[in-house]
Amino acid sequence: MNLQRRWEFLRKAMRRVVVYDVPNGAHVGVITFNSAGRTVAPLSFIDSEDSDMRQRVGSSLPRNPSAVRESQKCILCGLQQVLKVLGKNKKFGRDAIVILITTGSSPTSEEDVANMISLTEQNNLRTEVVLYPVTEHRSTAPTYHGLEALVEATRGSIFTVMDEGVGNDSKLKMMVALMDALLAAVQSSVPPSSPGGPVLVHSADYPGGIASISAGTFALDDSLGLDARFSVYYYDLNHVGNAIRLTAPSGHMIASVNVQEEDGDVNMIFINLGKEERGRWKYSVENSADSHQGLYVQVTARRNTSTGLAVRLWTSSGTRFLNYSDPTSAVVVFMEVREGVAPVMDARVVATLQRLGTNETGSNYEPVLLNLWDNGAGDPDITRGDGVYSRYLPRLAGGPGRYLLSATVDHNEGQAVVAQGPPSRPRVPLPPHHLPHYFHQPELGTWGDAGTCCGSSLFYFHSRTAPPFQRHLTFGVLEVLSSPNQRDLTPPSRILDLRVEVNDTVHEIFLRWTAPGDDWDVGSAHHYQAVVAPQWKEARAFQGDTLTGLPRPLPAGKLHTTNLHFIRYEELWYVSMRAVDAAGNKGPLGNIAALWVPRPPTTYEITTRTHPSLTTLGNYAMPSELGSGRPLGMTELRAEDVAVIVGSLVGFLVVATTLASYCYYHTFRRRKQSGKHEDVKTVVHGDNGSNSSGNADVSLAIKTESAVNEGARGSHESIHSSANDNTSRKPLDVVSHSSGQSWGTANLPRENGADMPGEPLATFSSLDGRPPFPDVTVTDYQASSGGGQTSLHMPYVHEKAADHYEVPSLAYSSYNAGWEEPLTSHLLSQVHTPAPTPAPQQFSLPQADRKRRNVTQV
Repeated sequence: MNLQRRWEFLRKAMRRVVVYDVPNGAHVGVITFNSAGRTVAPLSFIDSEDSDMRQRVGSSLPRNPSAVRESQKCILCGLQQVLKVLGKNKKFGRDAIVILITTGSSPTSEEDVANMISLTEQNNLRTEVVLYPVTEHRSTAPTYHGLEALVEATRGSIFTVMDEGVGNDSKLKMMVALMDALLAAVQSSVPPSSPGGPVLVHSADYPGGIASISAGTFALDDSLGLDARFSVYYYDLNHVGNAIRLTAPSGHMIASVNVQEEDGDVNMIFINLGKEERGRWKYSVENSADSHQGLYVQVTARRNTSTGLAVRLWTSSGTRFLNYSDPTSAVVVFMEVREGVAPVMDARVVATLQRLGTNETGSNYEPVLLNLWDNGAGDPDITRGDGVYSRYLPRLAGGPGRYLLSATVDHNEGQAVVAQGPPSRPRVPLPPHHLPHYFHQPELGTWGDAGTCCGSSLFYFHSRTAPPFQRHLTFGVLEVLSSPNQRDLTPPSRILDLRVEVNDTVHEIFLRWTAPGDDWDVGSAHHYQAVVAPQWKEARAFQGDTLTGLPRPLPAGKLHTTNLHFIRYEELWYVSMRAVDAAGNKGPLGNIAALWVPRPPTTYEITTRTHPSLTTLGNYAMPSELGSGRPLGMTELRAEDVAVIVGSLVGFLVVATTLASYCYYHTFRRRKQSGKHEDVKTVVHGDNGSNSSGNADVSLAIKTESAVNEGARGSHESIHSSANDNTSRKPLDVVSHSSGQSWGTANLPRENGADMPGEPLATFSSLDGRPPFPDVTVTDYQASSGGGQTSLHMPYVHEKAADHYEVPSLAYSSYNAGWEEPLTSHLLSQVHTPAPTPAPQQFSLPQADRKRRNVTQV
């Protein structure tokens, strides 16, 4: 390990981590081992940033490596020495983190591995293994260190740093990769939300010999402490020019050399940004590095609060070894982004798979970039809006080898939002009453409760725009053991968010789903297959009528929308869909959506098949000829069709019968009432015998005996109905009487009779002692001349009924319009008012008033 600058890089990397990254309050010690273990720095307490213990422990490694051969190293001896150091301090004798740095060039014996597993389990130790440096030989199969079992038993991680150099010089990339591996090991010992934990905000490499200025951006947020640091790492100090400029979010520029600090023991130039503004920063660095070297820019800090931004990166694989020849062993990458306990949504999360080493031309392999999604499509991301981003690992074209997995996350140019308050119930239209199982409504409890997961989406009442932020995480190395098969055996992912929406207005259905990929959720599938079935079990078995002409698959993650005309009304159907790639691999069956279309309100379409057959054209669909409607005979109708027709006919007959009965009853009743009432109308003309100063004309309406008898039985009609009846009857001829004639008790002009005076017309008898004409209405009365006024008196009960009334003779002058004004209420009130009994009066009816009378029957 004494070749090139490998040992020097190890000393620099360890110093950087101990001096600048280890959190305050930690205890750190250093043990070296070859054929035996030796303590070079006892377990020391790091109390502050300026503690001298940071410098002592960080610079404790010997200047030169051991001369003992690699084959004689004893890792077990080093672990035993660690336990001795921990045993001296009983407070920290357990629950410690051991960072093991070894070349891994020769495998460890199984016996030593078993002994180390036993020791770590007894003392509850976690082991983080850093393989440095690993030399790749293309002509020979890679050798494995045999420490995988130890890592898995202690729930640790493995980090690999490849040996890269030109001639006798090692590349700066080795040192920075080792720093990142040690920093990731330290971060694993501290919870992501713990205050004081180290944070890698930004990391970028800029090769030399390409551009004279290297520029980029980074973001600082409030969760970072006052020790934020902008650092430039170099292989040689001359590779960094004098121009290092930082532009704050407000536009303020920091370009003075006086604010720059150098640490030659780490090959680093840095600027402290602890008290500077929070937000998005810009930087530019003058790059004078050689073509085989470069410059690395990093921004690091420590957390100052437990409620700030917290990120976490992991995979679904229980092991670091991947077998790509088995398509069933798919690996999913997860990254959680939260601010305190609130999920951060719509952030930009990019995972990077970088194969370590160089290719045949001596160049680095091209990295594989993978955007992680929080879309709730179901495969692999289960819940949208929970702050967990996920994606399947794609096929790695580089073949077997070691791949470094890392990820970056930022605020997505201001589009990221932070959920405010606990999740609420989804604001989606409730399912119809006939489809209670169409939507899955999870039981949502308090924030963080187990009931808030396992749905398709989490909704929040409020959210706010996330402030600018950025993080860079290193997961470790994934070792691919076998190359992918020559034939594509990886199927598309499942469609687990298929939704069916019905438009009742136009009677269309809308199918919506997220497009899967070619290999799981990467790329684009070749085509879709979908069926509709009347039974859920048939749809689950992918049996039923096939939907043809579905749209061409979009790239993975895009939203599909297709319109269909469904001609089976008021029946429950089930739709299932899957994707097929170009090699014919069929994706697993996803969720099954229910379908129910209401019957059109004005038209009714009868089809010839029990099962529908649908076809689509692009994003629209039309019924195929198997599902088109045509006229059918009565023998071909279904029971429900016959029921609708019979019900319509019966309803029509009931309505018609009801209308006819009503009309007949109303007509019969009117005719019957008209036959019972026989009214007599007369106009009386006479003068007042008691007052000879003037004459008056009086119009009277008199009920006949039949009307009186009918009224006594309580069956007479109202005034208005009687008046209407009079207008439809034949007019009465009126007999004129002179002033010398008397109005007898039984003689009146007969209806339609001759104009002979004194001819009997009707007989009026007293009912209860009252006069025979209690219902007499005078519609008008006006004297034709003189100032006197003729009065009409109706006898009261206490008065003696006169044998007859004298009708005085009055001279008729002319027609008066005032006769039209009814005085019914006035006369009726007079009937009940006591008054002296005047002498009986006789009235004569003038002949000219026969055609002008206005009679109202009461």
